[in-house]
Amino acid sequence: MDIIYDSSTFDLINHKDLCLDLNQLAYLKRMTKYITNISNDIYKNIVTKSLDLKIEDVLDALEALEKIQPITISAIIICKNEEKYIKKCMESIQSCQFDEIIVVDTGSTDNTIDILQSLQEQIPQLKIYHTEWKNDFSKVRNYGLDLAKSEWVFFIDADEYYLNQEEHSIKEIISFFSIYYNDDLCMCPNIINSNNHELYNNPRIFKRAAGYQYYGNVHETLRKNKNSYDFVPNIGLNIKFGHDGYRNDIFITKDKESRNVDLLMKCIEMEPNNPLWKCYLVRDGMRKLSTNYIIQLCEETINLCEARESYFFTYCYYWAHTLLIDLYISMKEIEKTDPLIKNLRKNNAGLDETDIYYREQLIYMIKIEKDLEIKLNEVKKYRENHSKTNGSALNTQGYHLDDLIMRLNYFNHNMDEYHQYKNYLYQLNYLV
Repeated sequence: MDIIYDSSTFDLINHKDLCLDLNQLAYLKRMTKYITNISNDIYKNIVTKSLDLKIEDVLDALEALEKIQPITISAIIICKNEEKYIKKCMESIQSCQFDEIIVVDTGSTDNTIDILQSLQEQIPQLKIYHTEWKNDFSKVRNYGLDLAKSEWVFFIDADEYYLNQEEHSIKEIISFFSIYYNDDLCMCPNIINSNNHELYNNPRIFKRAAGYQYYGNVHETLRKNKNSYDFVPNIGLNIKFGHDGYRNDIFITKDKESRNVDLLMKCIEMEPNNPLWKCYLVRDGMRKLSTNYIIQLCEETINLCEARESYFFTYCYYWAHTLLIDLYISMKEIEKTDPLIKNLRKNNAGLDETDIYYREQLIYMIKIEKDLEIKLNEVKKYRENHSKTNGSALNTQGYHLDDLIMRLNYFNHNMDEYHQYKNYLYQLNYLV
């Protein structure tokens, strides 16, 4: 059946006529509030229905409540030198009722292991394992997956921490939504970064029986088939985790930028026709890679994805557009953005409209800046040819033209020159 995702449906039901259990309806309504995102392959199968059909869905859901069974779930955490965050992570997930918490350490040299061992009495389901780091996050994740004994697994980063204090446990939420789909379904927690940006589509929760494995040295993705790049079917759930790992100070301290670029190069070497790695490399390497190489990667991605019907390739196709637009904005070569922006608008690329609007306004402001820069040079040349303005009713010495230059410097963010002109005009008593 289709997923019940509109909690307002339940408000439209005549409870008395349908003889529904109000407690069950209230339960269903609460559960629907946990849905934050539905992946494209699921969403395209959801059809807008009449009220009667929606009520049938509710009745089906009520019957499905009887199918809810207790589940077991293993939390899997990969770590290395996480002494600053690992305790916060571990203590936050104690309330999640995980049947086992598997921590795979890849060579910590700080106090991470000591902290974990000190928590084992407090968290008896905590198990610590060690494996060698071989520049491949997917290998470590798959190792953790092999260690898990529970029916479900939930991957959590060591610098994340559980935020929910809800009336329903993670186990109950997962059990409820799993009854609507086969074993292929993945679920995505709501990851909230330190800048309050929220991610809803990172699949972390799935059944071991689904047969998923991770692929990719970094930004690793779930697949059943090594040769199929398509995104896994997933729903986003309002299971909230905070994330500190991509705070600017931590990102710089751990030099994640260089690490990611190196590992993504390996991904492209292994899978040269996977456009996702090219997009990630451009995003993470925007400050490190040469301009020509970035353009090459984006153009390769667009060519790889063009005319491909899969949502995965459509996603990468438009992502490459936005990356190329961002590059040209940073270079102030805004004339090159026009066909790219038009393509995004024309094809309704599935991007948030505000993201396109933001880029359009940046382009507009850069155009104004360029015009102001041209105008500044024009006024300076004009001033050189008008050292005296004897007939001027404003100022016979031409200071009003210097005033223009001062203002244009301000608008062009030439603050040193702006202050030079400002002080000069103050000293001449032109400005008061």
